[in-house]
Amino acid sequence: MNNFTHSNYLFELFLKLHALWDSALLKKKVNLKRPKINWRLFLFVSIIIPWSTFAQSSYCTGDPDPLDQTDLRLNSEYIPGNCPANDIQIVGAYLETGDACNTCEPGTTLTADLIIKIDHNTESAGRYLGVFADLTETIDGSESLCRISRSSGPVLKSSEQTDGQQELYFGEVTFTCGSALKLDNILLVWTAANGESPITPQNNPNGKYCYNNGVVDIIPPLNAVASATDVICFGDATGSVDLTVSGGTEPLTYSWSNGATTEDLTGVPAGTYTVTVTDADGCSVPATATVGEGTVVDPPITSPVEYCVGDTASALTATGTNLLWYADETGGTGSATAPTPDTSTAGETSYWATQTNGDGCESPGKP
Repeated sequence: MNNFTHSNYLFELFLKLHALWDSALLKKKVNLKRPKINWRLFLFVSIIIPWSTFAQSSYCTGDPDPLDQTDLRLNSEYIPGNCPANDIQIVGAYLETGDACNTCEPGTTLTADLIIKIDHNTESAGRYLGVFADLTETIDGSESLCRISRSSGPVLKSSEQTDGQQELYFGEVTFTCGSALKLDNILLVWTAANGESPITPQNNPNGKYCYNNGVVDIIPPLNAVASATDVICFGDATGSVDLTVSGGTEPLTYSWSNGATTEDLTGVPAGTYTVTVTDADGCSVPATATVGEGTVVDPPITSPVEYCVGDTASALTATGTNLLWYADETGGTGSATAPTPDTSTAGETSYWATQTNGDGCESPGKP
């Protein structure tokens, strides 16, 4: 909802409250002065101060459902934080694509059915339930929010439920596969027995509602996303792959291209790794990640030196960082102290120098 619409809404609300004030005075026949209105303050409050998160957000695609279902969170009789009755509670929610395995490919945009699981603890028959909430989708650290205003039914009696719960269809949700979705700021309103949609204060004569509900995470279709951490030093096996799996029926199994069966990979060399995730229903989804090669450190700059037999030699030098000296081309333990050539006899002796960068990566040796 933009600020203009927001201001109009508050102005209408103010006028309603003002009318109620007049009505109360007439009924009680009390001679009170009408309060003066600070229009500047009212305009500031209506435009600058948000009425609430849901008042600023727009409806989700497909809302309201049905079209004449208003968001009852805008009605003053439903008070945030209050829960006069708990006849119906939400126990879970998930998205259903309609496919046999209910899977999706990360990054794709699709539309799925929103199924809400509820527990109805009375024997009233034919009730209808309204769910009014903020739907938040989070992907790659970015959030988007919209409002749902939906009603569904009829609700089964408590004795007709399976394992203490039942599932109701609450329209469709358009989302990006791989994102996280949740319902928050939830108001539940239900009708009396043999009710109907839409839910209104008129078919909710007993004031049965609950506006004090926890956050409901929506389980998405089965999907898997793999992200890699590159090898630190060239040729090392310090890479890793973190796998995030959403949806599906546990337990899950993992089959990696390198033979691993764990959820994540650690201590692996550079390369491309593919995994197949299979749930308890036999449904599978793939994921792939590439571990990049580590930093290549160039050898230090060295120069050959020559001495005559019996000359006084100086310690060898090289241009580089954190130099180490070796007596052999491969293997051995490097020394930070540069060697001094032995000039007592004729011949040729080689030493190899390496340099190490700030990540602890050592270059190949150079004579």
